[in-house]
Amino acid sequence: SQTDLSKKLGISASYLNLLESGRRTITVPLLIKVGNELGLSLKDLTVESNKRILSDVMEVLSNELFEDLDITNLETTEFISNNPNIAKALLTLNDSYKSLRDDMQNRLEIMDVESSIKEKKSTRLPVEIVSDFLQENKNYFDSLERKSEELRDKIGMRFGPGIGSTEIKFTSYLKSEHNIEVKITPPEDDQKSVRKYDSKKNILFLSEMLTYTARNFHLAYQIAFSDGQELIEKIIQENKFYSDEVIPLLKISL
Repeated sequence: SQTDLSKKLGISASYLNLLESGRRTITVPLLIKVGNELGLSLKDLTVESNKRILSDVMEVLSNELFEDLDITNLETTEFISNNPNIAKALLTLNDSYKSLRDDMQNRLEIMDVESSIKEKKSTRLPVEIVSDFLQENKNYFDSLERKSEELRDKIGMRFGPGIGSTEIKFTSYLKSEHNIEVKITPPEDDQKSVRKYDSKKNILFLSEMLTYTARNFHLAYQIAFSDGQELIEKIIQENKFYSDEVIPLLKISL
């Protein structure tokens, strides 16, 4: 077998395979070893090697690129007999060409797939893009989860009833950490909105009509947005969201 022969010759099976295919030049001492192992003369080995090279060169020349040259089998045989090293160089060049061609084909296929994905994404509504993104990540973002745990400890939140007013804790935190004042407005002041944030004056207006739970939700939302803004921006940038329609929705969702 090829493995047994390579061991007897003192070379690896892969190197022997390269020699057999004419991809490596065989040295005289190694050629003599091969002859002794197989019971062949140097002349027989040379002829066999040239046959392999001839087969490979004929395969290369069968390419449609060379159709107009009308190269005959006899010309090819004489060329290999007189110039075996040049024939091997031709095979090496062909291998490089095939490798480059395959690499380019793979790159084009990848580009085509990416283009199809972008085209598909461009036809979706912003809300669908955001929804798909959240589902792909199972609505879990480690950096935001860690930040929420940090805020829970910082604000003094504890699970269970009877620990004090959550609204007071949230309101105090917004004032002390972000200088945001919370104002509860009667319904007649703003009929269109239950929540409004004035970034210039740093005032968060919440409607008096909101339930206790809803009010706490809007306070928590403001805290999350104020403290987690850098993390949210990082998530958006890392996932390459650029649409002016998608980003605001994604910020709210995160």
